[in-house]
Amino acid sequence: MMHRTRNIWASGAILLTLSLTAVPSSAQTLQPSQVELEGFNDVLTNGNDTAYMRGLTHRYVNGELRFLTLTHRGILQEFRRPSGYGSTISSTTATWDLSGTGTIFDANGIWFEQAKNRLWIVGTVDYNATNTPAKVTLLTLGTNGSVSVAKSFNLNMPAKRVYGGCQAVPAELISKLGGSYVCGWGGYTSLLLNGGGASIGATMYAIPDPDTITNGATVSPRTVMDHFESRGLRRTIPVNRYESNWQSPTGDGLGYQVWGDSYYNTGMWIGTSYVAVLSACKGECWYENSTLNHRERQFELHIWDGSTLGANSTQRATSMTELTLPRDNTWAPLGNVTAGNVSGATYDPTSGRMFIVGYPFGAGGSSGRLFTFRVAAGN
Repeated sequence: MMHRTRNIWASGAILLTLSLTAVPSSAQTLQPSQVELEGFNDVLTNGNDTAYMRGLTHRYVNGELRFLTLTHRGILQEFRRPSGYGSTISSTTATWDLSGTGTIFDANGIWFEQAKNRLWIVGTVDYNATNTPAKVTLLTLGTNGSVSVAKSFNLNMPAKRVYGGCQAVPAELISKLGGSYVCGWGGYTSLLLNGGGASIGATMYAIPDPDTITNGATVSPRTVMDHFESRGLRRTIPVNRYESNWQSPTGDGLGYQVWGDSYYNTGMWIGTSYVAVLSACKGECWYENSTLNHRERQFELHIWDGSTLGANSTQRATSMTELTLPRDNTWAPLGNVTAGNVSGATYDPTSGRMFIVGYPFGAGGSSGRLFTFRVAAGN
């Protein structure tokens, strides 16, 4: 396997360092060189508690792009991004209190389906030692903060593996993947050795259109990716003090994912490529004082050729790219939390932009940071 490094200059003279792993791919697969950082805006919409916010999706309201994110108390916030970069987003365009909808907020799985005007909430658990089924709830967002539950159903799959969100499957891949939608993304969850069925690696499970699912029913999804009995791979090499097995590097120079590595709410389709951002331990990673410890945190952009998915549940990413993100807050969090990590990502095909958010990556100790990437058309 061949490795190379390149520097891509985006508008605003922001340097994005991409460390590329060259893996054979189809001509239709998104290439890391097609993704360029344009700029960023800090987000401070919830005072000091902004530091604990999580998740990201988007929608259009009267032709205007809006972003949705969750507070740690279950308040869904909506905001718009300024036309330029560098300024701080401090006000919201709308809010909804989701705490009374029966959804579970231990995970940050949110996705707005514009075509059907509904918000998906994936309710999973982190600190749990049992195989609790994942719960999917579809919400209708009204005006003046009103919200209603349209439908909810369970997945016959441990909630700890469906740790990220849901997305609609590209039309070209529905037959191949076995469902109109997929849920999952995967990553470490607490009490790993006590049960609960977590997957330290990417997960993806195909489900039918929820319009065909009875409210309250339990659906048996088709497994597309699952690393419950294995480990996902990463581009960077951690120093794994958690356990004696799964030591990096692998025979071909890659790293195994370790405790604390997670994709959170970052899975998305860009064309027929599946893309997710891994938040990972940098350097030494160890367990001390009843919690996870990381020397630093780092991030990677993982891309899968969608045409290869489904044949092998441990399908490796077509490319794995280290993302060096401009951050003012480089705090390495203790434990398994979204704070201090990339906790959300979304792709907007209308503008050809990918957006990722990290809390608290911005200035002042509490603000998050919304990064905007241009995704080039074609190869």
